[in-house]
Amino acid sequence: MYLPDPRTKLDATAPPLKSTTRFPYDFGAMLKWRTELFQPNPRYFDEDAASVMSAFMPLPLMARVAQSDRLPPHIQRDVALAVWTRAVLLEDAEIATSVAPIVARHFPQYGGGWTAYQSAATPQQKKIEAALLLLRLPGASPWPDSGLGYPYTRDRIGLVATRWWEHADSDNQAAVDAQDDVPLCSDCALPLQLAAPGFITRQDRDRARNEVSRLRQLPGAPAYLGAIILGWANAQPRDPRVPEALHLVVRATRYGQTHTETSKAAYLLLHNRYRRNPWTSKTPLWFSSPGDE
Repeated sequence: MYLPDPRTKLDATAPPLKSTTRFPYDFGAMLKWRTELFQPNPRYFDEDAASVMSAFMPLPLMARVAQSDRLPPHIQRDVALAVWTRAVLLEDAEIATSVAPIVARHFPQYGGGWTAYQSAATPQQKKIEAALLLLRLPGASPWPDSGLGYPYTRDRIGLVATRWWEHADSDNQAAVDAQDDVPLCSDCALPLQLAAPGFITRQDRDRARNEVSRLRQLPGAPAYLGAIILGWANAQPRDPRVPEALHLVVRATRYGQTHTETSKAAYLLLHNRYRRNPWTSKTPLWFSSPGDE
């Protein structure tokens, strides 16, 4: 495994990428949008690179990787989306704002949303605008992925794959200081312990550990984003974007990690306050967790 040092001129010139065009035939139709698969030697982060970024790299270092114009476009798209999502969840407005133009370039269909996000005057307004964008990006997660990752376009809810992030996702990340469950290198010939590259300092690791710990405290995407939207909807009930946002929250609780309380609250607010709105008729149900039925 090799992870480039974004502090040097080597930044992202030789990322830890796998070269392969093999994928199950069943996925052929859904992967047609991935034009890089039809080019010679398409490249992706391997599992160890994704794990090192998630567990050992602090947010500023991750942002420098995402901002490198030497990354292949499809990798930059996915890394930038993961870094922006992580910055939003960690409430680091400076880094989130710096990475947002890269993500926006890959999702121009939401140009108005990106403009609203970047021009938001307060941290709270920025959080709301970010939530509105994330509800439209089921491929978003604060954990960089390896290989193809989410197989669909990042703004599409596909039939398979995890949409958005779940609370349990943090449990699958490498526990960098675990004594009883040492994470191993996935792509090494021998079962070697996964270790941070030499350019990652002790200070970097300490900050990364703190950031991962904070992410572990957060709920899954539907509950997290739903709380933001419900608070905003009650504070600004006349904002014309509220009905669609409530619909998107209910949709997220159907296709993402189900959260009964959030789904029901968004549904009831939409149906009780905006009965004649078109988005209300598009939201006939709310969704409950299996244990809550």
